[in-house]
Amino acid sequence: MGVAKRIVSLMGGFIFARNVKEGGSRFAVTLPQRVENPKPFAVVPQCGKISVLLYLKSSAAAVSACSQLEKMGIRCRICHSRAEFILEKDDSEITHIFFDYCFYSFDKPIFDIMARIKTVAAVCGDGETETPLPRNVRRVLKPLNMASFVHIFNRGPADTDSFVQEFTAPDAKILALKEASEKLDMLGSYEIKPVFAAEEELVGELFKADYDLIIVTEKSEEIAAKILCCNDGMFMHIPVISLGGDCGGCSDSLPENFTAYELNDILVKWLPDNLLKPIMTNTAKQVYEELNTARGLASAGGSKSAYKEMLEIFEDRAEESISTLGKTIADKNFELCVLQLLSLQSAAANIGAVSAAEIARQAQSAAKRKEYSLLKELNGVLNIKLNRLLSDITLFFADNGISELSDYQLGKSAERIEAALAEEKDEIAAEMIEEILEGHIGYSVRTAYKAVLNDIYARNYDKALSDLDKLKKRGGKSNG
Repeated sequence: MGVAKRIVSLMGGFIFARNVKEGGSRFAVTLPQRVENPKPFAVVPQCGKISVLLYLKSSAAAVSACSQLEKMGIRCRICHSRAEFILEKDDSEITHIFFDYCFYSFDKPIFDIMARIKTVAAVCGDGETETPLPRNVRRVLKPLNMASFVHIFNRGPADTDSFVQEFTAPDAKILALKEASEKLDMLGSYEIKPVFAAEEELVGELFKADYDLIIVTEKSEEIAAKILCCNDGMFMHIPVISLGGDCGGCSDSLPENFTAYELNDILVKWLPDNLLKPIMTNTAKQVYEELNTARGLASAGGSKSAYKEMLEIFEDRAEESISTLGKTIADKNFELCVLQLLSLQSAAANIGAVSAAEIARQAQSAAKRKEYSLLKELNGVLNIKLNRLLSDITLFFADNGISELSDYQLGKSAERIEAALAEEKDEIAAEMIEEILEGHIGYSVRTAYKAVLNDIYARNYDKALSDLDKLKKRGGKSNG
C-alpha cells in the first residue's frame, strides 16, 4: 500500500480509503489528466498564413531567426538595405514587417508597401500591431532586439529602471503560496488578483477553479512533488512557476529578487494570449500617471500643475521642431540642429516620451557627424512621432477638464485685461490672468502672462501694457 501511495503521489494524484475491512479494503485513486504540450515551434493557426519580412542589418541572430521561422513553415526574408526592401517582389503575400532601429527610411515607396499590407506587425518603435503574432513566433524574434516587435511587450531603455506597462490580464487566474504574497505585489499593475493559499491548502485549492498559472517557492519541494507529474513541469496543463529558483521540475522560475521585466517575461511567456489585453502606450495621460508614481510628487494638485507645465514646454519645442528643423537641415546648419534637437530631447524625456527622445538623440548624432541624408530621414520619422504626441497631449488636457485656449481667445483676453488695467481694476486683471494660467496654453504664452501678472503685482503698468500689446497682436494674427 505504501508503494501504491508513493506512485500515485509522484503522478500528481490522490488516494483515498473508501472502506477498510479485515477481508479487504476499497480505495479511490484520482490521477490528473495527461495533456500533451504542443511542440516547441508548432505554428498556432489563429493568424492564418504568416509571411515575415525583416528589415534590419544582417547578423547571426537574424539568420538564426530566419532558419527557425522557416522550420515552422513561415516564409521569412531579410532585407539588408532600403533599396532591397523597396524592391521586394512578393510584398502582396507579406503579413508582418519588422523594422530595426538602425533604419529610418520612411519615405513614399515604403509607405506604399505598408499601405498594401493591411496587417503590418511592427513599425519602428511604435509597437502597434493589427495582427498579433503567435507566442512561439515572438520567442524566435525576441533575441533580435527590435525597437518594439509586438504591442503586448516593450521594455524601457536599457540604462534605466523604467518599465513600460503595455498590457493587463484582469481575467487571469493565478494561484500562489501565501509566503510569496509580498513579492507578487507587482501583479496588481496587470490588474491581476492572485489567490493565495497556505502550503496545506494549496493542493485542495487547485481543484476549486481553473487556474492559468501556479506560483510556488524553491523551498516547496514537497508541494512540487505532489502537484507535478512527468508533464514538462505542468499540473493538468497549468504551468508551475518556482519563485527563488527551480524547486525541481517546474515549467519556469523567477529569481528571489525579480525585476518588473522578469515578471513581464513570465506572464507573456506562460499566460494564454487571449488573457493578455493590450493597452495604449506612450499617451500623455498614461505617462502622466506613471510620472506621479515614479517621482512621488507631494500632492495631486501640485503634480498636475508641474506636469502640465512640462507638457506645455514639450509642445513648444515640438511645434518649433516641426516648423523650423526641416529648413535648418536643408540649410545644412548642423550646429543649430544639434541645439534644437538637444532641447527637444530634454523636453521629451521630461514627459516620459522615451521613443521621441531616442529619435532626437540619434538625430543629434547624425547632425554632429554631418550626415545630411540620415538626418533628413530621422527628421521625417520624428515629425510623425511629434504630431502623434501633440494629439495625445490635447486629449490628455481634455480628459482632465483643462480647456485649450486658442491664440484668438488669448488675444481677446489680453484686450479685456488691458481694459481692466485702464480702469485701475488691478485685482480683476490679476484674477483674469490666473484663470488663463489654469488652462492649456503654450509655455511661451504662459511665461508672457506670468510676466504681466508680476508686473501688475509690482505696479509696473507700462511694462504690463507693453507685454499685453504683444499678446494682442499674437491673437490678431491667429484670427486673421
